Amino acid sequence: MNIRNNSIVEKIHNSFYSEMDKLLIESNILIPEDNIELIEKSKRLEKLGFTNSKEVKILKDFKNISKNNKEKLELQSTILYFLKKYPNYKFITTESIQRLCKEYNLYFDSIEKYQGEIPEKNLRDIENFKVSDDDSTFIFKLRCTEFLYHNKIDIESFFSDRSLLFDDCIKKGFFIKRNLSIVAPSEDFNIKKDKVVNGFEDPIVFYPICKNNKIYYFIITAWGGEENII
Repeated sequence: MNIRNNSIVEKIHNSFYSEMDKLLIESNILIPEDNIELIEKSKRLEKLGFTNSKEVKILKDFKNISKNNKEKLELQSTILYFLKKYPNYKFITTESIQRLCKEYNLYFDSIEKYQGEIPEKNLRDIENFKVSDDDSTFIFKLRCTEFLYHNKIDIESFFSDRSLLFDDCIKKGFFIKRNLSIVAPSEDFNIKKDKVVNGFEDPIVFYPICKNNKIYYFIITAWGGEENII
């Protein structure tokens, strides 16, 4: 790999590895404490029927901000939860992966479709990567149908009144652990679709995690540059 290509691969990897820090910055919440009295007045006016007053319009704007803040708060809480529990792991959202794949012409899929090589160092990274079942994702299988993803806590809650423990659910095959995912050039996948060649060997492997019935990912390992990212 030449110096230019190596520089681009490093840029791609850094974009994924630094995404958690960007998400934390973006999730900072601004609470308009100075406007509390105005908001209370707006509620009183709206109750009386002044639905188009200036104060009530401000209240409507605040509700929109509050909704956005709620989403940011949930993301911030999720990131801080995983950061505290797994301080050495890098967190990323599904949306961030999709955006970065589009930016760099990469493909995101389950590892069983990947047909490239895996360096020995990265294989060891994957083998040594550990996450609690409380945070791992499981697929509920019923015959040939797959349902939503759940973690151990969700599974135990779901079966709490059915006298089935988590280990029983796994042994009976009700739930199977979701496979790892990988980002790489599309030519490295066994897929039936138009392949977009970006010319760089830059795979990144992800471990799917679950919180509040939403899927996120840890970055396990990456390779393709002169030195693999740790």
